[in-house]
Amino acid sequence: MVREILAEHPAAAMTGFIVWLPMLRTDNEAAAGEAARLSADPRVHHFYDPSATSGRMIAAQLGGRGYAAWDVYLVYSSGVRWTDGPPIPADWLHQLHGSFWADEAHYRTGPDLDVALRAAVTRVLGAAEGGPRGAV
Repeated sequence: MVREILAEHPAAAMTGFIVWLPMLRTDNEAAAGEAARLSADPRVHHFYDPSATSGRMIAAQLGGRGYAAWDVYLVYSSGVRWTDGPPIPADWLHQLHGSFWADEAHYRTGPDLDVALRAAVTRVLGAAEGGPRGAV
């Protein structure tokens, strides 16, 4: 989905970061590498986080201290920098149905996730001064 959204905005100064965490039995570095090869857009960067450190940091920022965020989509405005930890996103969505910490208002799956993520990216791009910028 990130790949498709970036393809819709070929001239936009956007970057997609996909962080793979070992949340399921089949989640490993080899599987993450195989999925990364499917993305031809040079603006998409893939990382494998075997200890899920990034997922715990993101969950803590979103209200789930002590848990790991996965199947989460974060949209940031242009110029946002990660310093001591992840910043608060301009918008975010997740697929963690039934999670007590992940706000149900941000829960989407299937076509609803696609529509909501595209809308979030469009809002961020529209709000960027001097042209489209942002990160997915």
